[in-house]
Order: sequence, then structure tokens, then C-alpha cells
Amino acid sequence: MQLNQKIDINVIISKIFSQKEYLIMIGIFIVAFNVATKLYNAQNIKLDSLKSEISVKEKEIQYLQEIQNQQVQISKLKENFKKIELSDLINRVTETANKFGLKVVTVDQQKKTETNMFITLSFHLNVEGRYHNIGKFLSEVENFDEFAKIDNITLNPKIDNKEDKNIITANISIVCTVLKQ
Repeated sequence: MQLNQKIDINVIISKIFSQKEYLIMIGIFIVAFNVATKLYNAQNIKLDSLKSEISVKEKEIQYLQEIQNQQVQISKLKENFKKIELSDLINRVTETANKFGLKVVTVDQQKKTETNMFITLSFHLNVEGRYHNIGKFLSEVENFDEFAKIDNITLNPKIDNKEDKNIITANISIVCTVLKQ
């Protein structure tokens, strides 16, 4: 029985060796599969690295776009931050007061402060008019392009007014910052 088993094994071995081409093809396939797997894994590692680089570059682009948007906003602010003479500013404030039916009683320059790039002008304004008109006037002055700010305001009834008891006086301190010329 062992002899028959040997023959069967020998037959099997001889059949296998008779089909050398198939064995060689299987061997080549196994080697090619291993090489392809290693190449695939190496490419996946490289792909992950490139994805990471793309993510970093996208963040850089986003930051650069934010910086560009901020530069545009700064340019717009610089346009609004005009160079202006004190006399022009006082004329504009006076015209605005007249626009709202206010009477400008006095305008006094209080102080002028200079830095390397800016001039800060402050002046005192005394106007007479109705309460709501004074409010509208103050709102418009604070929305000037020249960055005017109401620093102080005192409202008092106009004592010597016999015609209209709704007229009040407003003592207003205005501070404005402009670029040096």
C-alpha cells in the first residue's frame, strides 16, 4: 500500500512538474502581486503626505485671503480718514447744524494735538435749537468720515427765550482725528 501511495505522490509530482509553465506563471504572479502591494502602499503614504500638504496650503491661502480682505478694509478706512483742515471741519459742523435748524452761537478751538501721523483737533460748539434736532445733528456729526466724536455735551433750557420754550442750548465738545498732511 505504501508503494501505491508513493506512485500516487510521484504521479502528482510528475504532473506538477509537467506543468512548469503554470508554476512559473503562479510564481511570477505572486512576485508581481508583492511588488504591486509595496508600490501601492508607498503611493498611499505619498498620497497621504500630499493631502496633508494640500491642507496646509489651503489654510495658508485662507489666511492670505483674510489678510487681503483686511488690507482692502484698511484702504477703505484710509480713504475715509481724509486729510482735513480745522476750518473745513468747523464749516462742515456748522453747515450740519444749520441743516437741522440749529443756531450756532459760538465755536472755539480748544486744543490741537499732533503725533507722527495724526492730528487730533478738539473744539467747543454752542448751539441752540429743539432737543430732537440737536440729537439728529449729533448723530450725523458722529457719522462723519473724519472720525468725529462727541466728547462731552451739556443741555440746558434757554432762559431768555420768550417765544419758544422748547428751545434748549447745547454745549458740545467735539474731537476729530485726521491724517497729517
